[in-house]
Amino acid sequence: MRPETAKEYNLKTLSDLGKVAGKLRLGAGTEFVDRRDGIKGLEEVYGIKFAEFKQFAALRLRYEALNQKQIEVANGFSTDWQIAADKFVALDDDKSLFPPYFLAPVVRREIEANPKIVEILDKVGATLDNTVMQELNRQVEVDKKEPRVVAAAFLKAKGLVN
Repeated sequence: MRPETAKEYNLKTLSDLGKVAGKLRLGAGTEFVDRRDGIKGLEEVYGIKFAEFKQFAALRLRYEALNQKQIEVANGFSTDWQIAADKFVALDDDKSLFPPYFLAPVVRREIEANPKIVEILDKVGATLDNTVMQELNRQVEVDKKEPRVVAAAFLKAKGLVN
């Protein structure tokens, strides 16, 4: 949500949001309606019922709607570049409705047996957090850089490749 909305209603957590959601409009993706970790879960776990629900198929449209004050709340992902760029406020899921999403390397079994690869993947994983991923995603989406170019530059800057 926009920082001024969070400040106006003193919102820091989803529990806080539950107390005022009836005054606010939610923008979310089509899948958010039927998911347990979506509208159904928000209602069951937090008692959240929004004044209005607007569906946006594309993530960027939700953030545009937030900026244009067409909605007050949007669902998104903690690695979305828009959060940092627009200084949006992400509310804390204080009752753990949403499952944690962590970066995890996936490799073929024969690769996994190579201790050097495991060591490299562990080093890469240790350098990635939501803030870093927001910036890398911004470079791909806003700057229109190829993901492999962004990844290679990041790894080189961290001294993980030559």
